[in-house]
Amino acid sequence: MTGLEAEQALTCQTWLPSSMDESVPARSVAFVQCVGSRDPSLKRNFCSSVCCAYALRMARLLKSRDPGSEVTVYFIDIQNFDKVFTPFRSELERMGVRFIRGIPALVTRMSDGRLSVSIEDAAGHYVSAKHDIVVLSTGIAPSEDAARLADLFALERDEAGFLRPKKAGVHVAGTCEEPRGILESISSARAAALEMAR
Repeated sequence: MTGLEAEQALTCQTWLPSSMDESVPARSVAFVQCVGSRDPSLKRNFCSSVCCAYALRMARLLKSRDPGSEVTVYFIDIQNFDKVFTPFRSELERMGVRFIRGIPALVTRMSDGRLSVSIEDAAGHYVSAKHDIVVLSTGIAPSEDAARLADLFALERDEAGFLRPKKAGVHVAGTCEEPRGILESISSARAAALEMAR
């Protein structure tokens, strides 16, 4: 499931997709970071900056609700998202959340319904692990309508496809310009509004 689907499942206090038996709680959950980003072959060789924070917060919520669950985070590296990050990660490790550096290469469903995750570790070796649920932290990408909007408003697009103003009086804000969290998006919108007011 995607991070958004995982948030919705947490809201409903169930961690199983509708295709599985919702009366049985998941016991092993994997969070896979940097899905669809940090990948030059996709022209997305950038960090989406918000995925680590929301995935780790969901991991903590899951462990606090069900301390017996196994929670693993697979990562290339973890974005240090604020000044309390180090104690936050230490708290997760004390709770039993495992952090594994590596790049998941393949997820396959086995005959028993569980998911096998194949991981390439830092040494280039492949190992596999089995989980009940795999949460994909999908990276932020330009909208499918970005090219049409660029033509409509005479905007430029950078190498990743995000929008840039090309002429005076036209402003771009939020994730139209680059991956940003909510607070950064609000700040960029305020900056654009101030420029327009001037």
